[in-house]
Amino acid sequence: MKPTVLLATTDGWFPTARLAIALAKAGCTVQAVCPPRHPLANTRAVRCTHTYHWLMPLMSFADAIAATEPDFIVPGDDLATRPLVESLRREFAQDLAHDKMQHITLDPTFAMVTVIGQNMRCMNGIVGRTFGALSRKKVKTIAIAQGASECTICFVVSQQDIRGSARH
Repeated sequence: MKPTVLLATTDGWFPTARLAIALAKAGCTVQAVCPPRHPLANTRAVRCTHTYHWLMPLMSFADAIAATEPDFIVPGDDLATRPLVESLRREFAQDLAHDKMQHITLDPTFAMVTVIGQNMRCMNGIVGRTFGALSRKKVKTIAIAQGASECTICFVVSQQDIRGSARH
């Protein structure tokens, strides 16, 4: 089963379209929420685009999330991040109120590194190899999670470690 990734962006930057192409090549189903005439709409890598409305950012993201039911949501810019977190808070308001969840937090000091590939459950040692690669770059892993589709493994790391590793 292919993981579904929802790319969310509020501006017209081209790197988001390049990211969509890379995710599709890695075996993901890619959908996007973006402004009209965004480069994402012109690539065959994106299966479906949802319109981002400047005057209704929360509703734009909430509608796209409900329609897509993504495994991952990837913000393409900083402005897209806050409405996504707010959409999640609204969606899980009852769970938060009844202590079924503790909190939904945006912490810009963390980054997520995701390894994506088909049939990863059949690849022996993939987690160890990824830990080794991060360790060689002096990147400490804070948390790890594997998607239900077994096509992704996510590592939460410090933004500072990622910035430092890019210079090595």
